[in-house]
Amino acid sequence: MLAMPQDTPIEIARNKKNLAWYLAGGLLFFAIGLFLLIDPGSFLDSKWITPFIIEAVGVSIMVAGGIYSYIMAVRIATVFPAMIISDKDIYDHTGTPGDGLINWDDISGIRESEIKGKRYLTIDVKHPQLYIDRQRNTGKRKVLVRLLEQTGSPIQIPAHEVDYDLRSLITLLETRLAAYRLTGAR
Repeated sequence: MLAMPQDTPIEIARNKKNLAWYLAGGLLFFAIGLFLLIDPGSFLDSKWITPFIIEAVGVSIMVAGGIYSYIMAVRIATVFPAMIISDKDIYDHTGTPGDGLINWDDISGIRESEIKGKRYLTIDVKHPQLYIDRQRNTGKRKVLVRLLEQTGSPIQIPAHEVDYDLRSLITLLETRLAAYRLTGAR
């Protein structure tokens, strides 16, 4: 009843509408930085603020907005799905620190969580340290450790990253997990 046909991967697309809003925000920051760089004189109300400081802030804002916009543009342009759900594993490609392969064998639970007002798909795993250790970037590794301490799992997939209803996605994953456990697929 719960068994799924073999080799039927399900691709979950990225939520490109949200990414477009993030791109617009990054471009707005870039424009603000450009304005500060072009016309620093309009901000010279204090003797403590010099044109150099205003220009330095403008360049910093432009660089941050430009990098953020570039990242969002690449995510919008990519054709690779946010998630691939197969009979043997889940491939998370949302760009979160814990993304990568998640084997059904290692999944102990699937739930919704909330961190700072944002909804996440939390995948509880039996061996969370494996997912932390595979991250080479020290900063991202620290984020995973903090997520493990806060939520009990290093794997947090933002609901706004996937173009799929979170509750429906959890139901789909729970069904696939039950089918995997029922058939003992290896």
